[in-house]
Amino acid sequence: MSDRAPTPMTTPTRTGVPTMRLLRPETPTRRALRHLRDRMLAGIAVVAPVWVTVVSVVFLFRLARGGSLWVISALLSSSLGAPLLSLLGTSEQAWQAGGMDALPVHGEWLVSFVAIALTLATVYGAGLVSMFVLGRRAIGLLESLVSRVPLVATVYGASKKVVDSFTNDENQPFQEVVLVEFPTPASRSVAFVTRRWRAGDQEWATVFVPTTPNPTSGFMLVLSPEHMQVLPMSVDEAVAVVMSGGVLMKDGQRVPGLGER
Repeated sequence: MSDRAPTPMTTPTRTGVPTMRLLRPETPTRRALRHLRDRMLAGIAVVAPVWVTVVSVVFLFRLARGGSLWVISALLSSSLGAPLLSLLGTSEQAWQAGGMDALPVHGEWLVSFVAIALTLATVYGAGLVSMFVLGRRAIGLLESLVSRVPLVATVYGASKKVVDSFTNDENQPFQEVVLVEFPTPASRSVAFVTRRWRAGDQEWATVFVPTTPNPTSGFMLVLSPEHMQVLPMSVDEAVAVVMSGGVLMKDGQRVPGLGER
């Protein structure tokens, strides 16, 4: 228990008549909780970016490895796999029983890196083939065959349009960064214009309002141009602003005249 007397303090009320309340001294428990809270928040600020980076790298590593791991597994399971398994430090019987778990650590890493290299080589080869006339014809023939399968055609067509919108410089998905009244008339949200069109004499625009800190999800709005205000920033800068919750917005990127209505 502290022997310090409580400190009086005046507090204004709605009626304008000040009242007296006592400020009690901070107890050791409150001080410890505040210390723990401050250190935890500081730790999250340090660990969170590292954790997100590690998770992203691991996800991409597994994705690239899984794209070609089945090819290497089939090769090691064939009649040609016995000498390769011996080089990797395991036997054919152990491989048949445990698969990748039968490999020692260095063997598993070697197989993983070979699978990643094979995946990257396949992607590069597909891009190289698409640069030639015969390659484009072969890809077109394959797409025509896929388009005849009911469910597969829908999924493939939608995914191809999304990928093309991001990889084709002439058809970028986000045209410009704007400010829209969302989710209430009193608030504003950063959005991306994805398409503009005309319906009679009226011009319309489809905008995507991303969520924070994950900009891959959000809301689609259809607005007229007078309900949008163009922001002086690029798409990359806007994505960084959204992911940071507005922390990375620079003074020069703030909208002049905002609120002067």
